[in-house]
Amino acid sequence: MFQPREDELTILTLKPDQVILPLVEENAQRQTIQGIEYQHPETVADVELVMKELRSEPFYWRLPEQFEGRKLTAYGGRLKYAIYFEAREETGFATYNPQVIINGGLPTHTRVIVRHVAAPLIGQLTRHDIEMTEHEWKYYGDDPRVTRTVTREDFMDVLYNVHYIIIKASHGSFMRKSR
Repeated sequence: MFQPREDELTILTLKPDQVILPLVEENAQRQTIQGIEYQHPETVADVELVMKELRSEPFYWRLPEQFEGRKLTAYGGRLKYAIYFEAREETGFATYNPQVIINGGLPTHTRVIVRHVAAPLIGQLTRHDIEMTEHEWKYYGDDPRVTRTVTREDFMDVLYNVHYIIIKASHGSFMRKSR
């Protein structure tokens, strides 16, 4: 999922045995794997079962531990992922929530940054390729219409010690599946 700069040699991705990713609430306080199963080659969430545990939207896929910790070399690289969902309607409660949230930094100075990207369309696999620089990242809690971009210093502070990265899984309304 992380693709470092071209002058780097390592690509950070999911391991072959990481076929079940937990879903978490937007604040990453509660998580579940209930209703999540692997259907080769995809991890699929049954929203009805997930909602019994999380109870509210939006919810997010939490990336595993290899995406946490010191990730300064990710600066200038890419975060790539694909999303697919099934729902009755394109827009819903969670439509305008950030697509990607990264929490990181020193314990005394934690920052939460977000990236808004185009929401996927119902029934269409949507691939995202996000540059891992401060450009277009916002501070969590800011109005998405505000143009206050994260500073390079704050972005590097987050990458210095990533606590978690979550990618939005809930889209539209009356959603049935997310993968």
